[in-house]
Amino acid sequence: MKTDIKPSRSFTKLKNKSLGNAITASVLVGLTLGALASSVLLWLFKLDLIAIGVPFIALIGIGAFLLSGAGTFFLLHRSDAAIARMLDRRFVLHERVQTMMAYRTREETIYALQREDAEAVVKTIPGRSVKIRFLWLYILCLVLSSLVLLGAVLYTPVEPPPPPVEEVPFEITTIQIAAMEELIEYVNSSAMESPYRENIGLTLSTLLDELKIATTVTERDASVGKALKAIYNETDASSSAVEIIEALWGSRSDTVKHLAEALNYYVWQKGNEWDEYVSGLADVRVGYVHPDSTAENPDVEKMVADVTALLASDSADIVVSLTRSGIDPSDALYAAVSQFATADGDIKGLSALAALAEALNYTALEGEIDSAFSAVTPILYAALEKSSVNTGTGEYAMRRICDLFEHALPNFERPILRDSSTESGGGGDETVSGGMGGIGSGTVFGSDDLVLDPYTDKYVEYGTILDKYYSLMFGKTEDGDYTEEQIAALKKYFEILYGGFEDQD
Repeated sequence: MKTDIKPSRSFTKLKNKSLGNAITASVLVGLTLGALASSVLLWLFKLDLIAIGVPFIALIGIGAFLLSGAGTFFLLHRSDAAIARMLDRRFVLHERVQTMMAYRTREETIYALQREDAEAVVKTIPGRSVKIRFLWLYILCLVLSSLVLLGAVLYTPVEPPPPPVEEVPFEITTIQIAAMEELIEYVNSSAMESPYRENIGLTLSTLLDELKIATTVTERDASVGKALKAIYNETDASSSAVEIIEALWGSRSDTVKHLAEALNYYVWQKGNEWDEYVSGLADVRVGYVHPDSTAENPDVEKMVADVTALLASDSADIVVSLTRSGIDPSDALYAAVSQFATADGDIKGLSALAALAEALNYTALEGEIDSAFSAVTPILYAALEKSSVNTGTGEYAMRRICDLFEHALPNFERPILRDSSTESGGGGDETVSGGMGGIGSGTVFGSDDLVLDPYTDKYVEYGTILDKYYSLMFGKTEDGDYTEEQIAALKKYFEILYGGFEDQD
């Protein structure tokens, strides 16, 4: 039986040396070509000749290293027979090593003697004689490619100088000066509250002084932009309506939502303010009329109990909403709404009506509610009128400035009254009513499907997440991130989401 006798230890050492040389050369070639490919692509990227990013360039460099290294190893790696031929040829051994490898499985004496002779010769071959040819060239190529890569990494392209700005000359006209002086007089004589009136008047006077000495459109626009920002902040600070209305709209009670709509003076038509206010407050009042009041044989005690519970609940909701708004309790509108909820004197708020209801029948309770609404109606309107004058004066000043000096009008702050109800109302693009009344099933959502909220990683109702995305969208439109056409498209998109298509076509 023939057995495979292992090559001699000396031959194995030379074989391992050859393998190490192949691996070393493969790594050097792989690093050289990988660095060269990466540097070329990086240069092209920094010179804006290709659009791929740095991570993709790095992946290409790694791929070049692996492919070129593997190819080099495949070319340089030698088998046992190839190493034997190389040794015989290089050291003129007359095919001794090849013979030893060819008959390494034979056990006869003559072959054993031949292997011993070949082993003795192989032992005399120094390991350093099996080396990488032109190693210096491999190293030189790697150094050069590394320098090219380093240069690509360190290179920062010089940005071309921006084109010179062509300054458009500007000189304020006599008509513009007269219009600004008229606007300053309008603000200073307006019913806007102090100190907002005086602050806006001073801002307008400063703007006029700056525009008189401005010589370019750039200077004009800088002064106008600064003045608009100051007036916007004063106008926003002069009214608490947005914060209070939105806080009330956040209530779960439909009647409190109707109250938020009734207070939303931003959607009132000019000249018809009182009528729209009274109409909105009437919707709130209807919420405290029990739906069974028109039944033939109503359960009067249950009706009183239901209305009483709603009065107490709404009073608590309003108090919580006012606190959540962050407005100071001394604010006029805050005080008026708080009085509507908690007053207990000549004017009775909702909580006082709830306490009084225990001693009244249903008819008497509804009469007390009527009296309370009649008493609080002018109080709430006076507070709203004050806020309306404040915001109206500031916003008029901003509109006039923008008209005079061709500047983009800021996006004025408005309450966002939007939920997933199927009912519409309120008289404005941004308002959608809650349910049909305070006593009943409450808000009806268009869908009860649960969807994943990516901000909380929880499943919520479709209407809840739709509200959140609407608020995010509206906030961006207020920040001026979109054009007028884009804002109109976004509003139409959300109108469809909330209400569906009116026309099937």
